[in-house]
This record gives sequence, structure tokens and C-alpha cells, in this order.
Amino acid sequence: MNKLTFLLAFCLFKMAWSQNIEISYRVKFRPQKENNLLRTEYSLLKVNGLNSEYTPAKKMNDSLKIDEIYLNFIVLQDISQVKYYGFFNDLQFFYHEKPINNWVIIPNSAGFQNNYKTQQAKIQLDGRKWIATFTPDISISKGPYKFQGLPGLITEIHSEDQDYSFEMIGLKHTKEEKNLHLENYKKIEKKRLQLYISEFFKDPASKKLSLKNSYGDTFDYQPNGKKR
Repeated sequence: MNKLTFLLAFCLFKMAWSQNIEISYRVKFRPQKENNLLRTEYSLLKVNGLNSEYTPAKKMNDSLKIDEIYLNFIVLQDISQVKYYGFFNDLQFFYHEKPINNWVIIPNSAGFQNNYKTQQAKIQLDGRKWIATFTPDISISKGPYKFQGLPGLITEIHSEDQDYSFEMIGLKHTKEEKNLHLENYKKIEKKRLQLYISEFFKDPASKKLSLKNSYGDTFDYQPNGKKR
């Protein structure tokens, strides 16, 4: 991360919490466990006070466009809950979780990056162990994906197995607001979804899933048999 980025971050730290802040991340990940080839995508974290919105980015600038997004999910967070919106087969779903709060600060990990204080912390989430670098000089307790709750902005985080990494590449104040149009996503319990996906890959198109939305309405979902 260059010095200009941190200067911008310091200015934004001085701004009122009611203003919108947009943080850009470069995401590198391994699409196939047996293949060492890494894919690069980008994402945006928009923070407004205690609320945040994490979305994929198809276009970071005029010279960079991504036609197909693998990590096509949305994470909304406030002080009390996390909402994860995603796809499986032709099902658009979302589920609720509690915000993570089991960070462990790594001893003797304090340092400096472009004259700003940094520190590291670790956590276990979604079956992986993660190591995060955050800066208390930017008083935003947020980060990419579902990560939040540290005393400063997460500037980098990676899984110990090196399958995923998120690196902050930009930070700015923005007034731009966009509606996400999440009306077609169906609510489901996370454990039930995980079980269903596991069974689906054993025998595609033979499973039917009964869902209940936030209004109490029930419906059945029959997959189209495609693995994606």
C-alpha cells in the first residue's frame, strides 16, 4: 500500500462517522484446491457509521474490467447481525449470522507501515484460520467479507492455507449510493443450506429444498441439476 493511500486514510479518520467511506480490496484466491493457480478479483467495502456493505466490483477503473465474477456474494453488517447473500445453482439465498467477536491479538506483532501503526490478529471463520493486519490509526472497525470487530480498519487478511487473501488498495470518501435489489433472495438457515449443498453434489437434481422466507411463507426449491 502506498503512502498516498495512508494519507487519505488518515484524513478519512478525521471525518464524521455519518459520512460514507469506500474501501477497495484486491482479492486473490484459489478456485480449485488441487490447482495452485490464483485468480484475482476486486471488491468494495462501503462504511456508513456502524453499517457496512461488502460487494464484488466488476470495474475498478476505466482500464480494468472483470467479465465473470467467481466470488459473487454480498455481505451486509450492522452492530447486531451479518447478512450473507449468495447463489447456489439457480437459488438466490441469504442467511443471518452474529458478528464475529473471537479475535486474538497476536503478541509482538505491532509495527509500522508508511509511518502508521499496524498490528495483527487471528481468527477462525468458515473452516479456515485467518491472519489480519489492521491499523488503529484508521478508526473504522471493519474489513472485507465478514471480518469486523478489530480496533481499526483491516488493511490485509489472508487464510493460513493461502487459498484466500484480501488487500486494501484504495480508500475514499463518497456520496454515491446504489440500491442492491435483494428482493428475490430467499431466507434459509446456514446449517440447512450447507447440508443441502453437500447432499446435492452427491446426487444433483434429486433433492428438493423446502424454504421459509422472513414473512413465514413456505415454498419448495427444485435445482436444475447443474453444478456451479
